[in-house]
Amino acid sequence: MYFSSLYFGIGIGAMALGRIAEHVAYAGMYRMPVLYMVAFLVIYILSVARGFLQQKQRLVV
Repeated sequence: MYFSSLYFGIGIGAMALGRIAEHVAYAGMYRMPVLYMVAFLVIYILSVARGFLQQKQRLVV
């Protein structure tokens, strides 16, 4: 099941980026995944920071 999902994600990702490349240049095609990764990292870092703050507040109280 894991490898099927992995291959499905690779296939869908290639098809989606192919569609994007048809409408914008290749530079635009490569910007899209980078924007998603940056958004993911920002959300992840904020959630980790929030967890640390909540844990610190529990220790103080």
